[in-house]
Amino acid sequence: MTLKPVDSASLRDRVLTTLRAGILDGSLAPGTKLTEPELARQLSTSRGPIREALRDLEKEGLVTSQARRSARVVEISEEEVVEVLMPIRVVIEQYAFRRAVTAFTTSDLDALEAIVREMAKAAAEQDPEALGDLDVEFHRFVIDRTGQEQGAQIWRSLQPRIRTHFRQEQRTQRLDDVVQEHVELLDALRSSDADLLTERVREHVMAIPGRARRAQTDSRSTPPV
Repeated sequence: MTLKPVDSASLRDRVLTTLRAGILDGSLAPGTKLTEPELARQLSTSRGPIREALRDLEKEGLVTSQARRSARVVEISEEEVVEVLMPIRVVIEQYAFRRAVTAFTTSDLDALEAIVREMAKAAAEQDPEALGDLDVEFHRFVIDRTGQEQGAQIWRSLQPRIRTHFRQEQRTQRLDDVVQEHVELLDALRSSDADLLTERVREHVMAIPGRARRAQTDSRSTPPV
């Protein structure tokens, strides 16, 4: 386990960002034990920011606290994601997108279109990490702009766990498919057809597990080059 040191500015946030990124990209795999002394040594900081960051990660459901000032990266099951987290996400996003039909301005739609263009660029460059970040940005933009703070808080608490679960498959999935689904979401939003948009949101979110499984199967069946 190797992590990059952080500087002294906004230490808590920087430590939190570094550890969360390590969990999301798999550097800190499920089951990894995280101890305050070792993390403080690797990140060149005191234990205080480490302790606070671990508490925040526990609130996000990414680690569980252990004895002797340590924590362990959680194992997130597919059953939990598919049967619990994803349906909650669908409800929140369907509500947000339906509100966006009447609440969004032309500039809001243009902002989403700009995100989709960046997604297409990331897909063309075969950069799944950048594409994943932009995917989250697209949905966060809609949820935040529709002004439902409680729903937004719940959505933000779900997102790291969902993304962590699918992080390995994200590297091998068909990136163009992800972009196309967001093109269709944006087209449905521009059409002002709330029923169509609701269905597009459900199809998009619930397609993620299947898309991930296909990507995993493809990666296993593709011979090495």
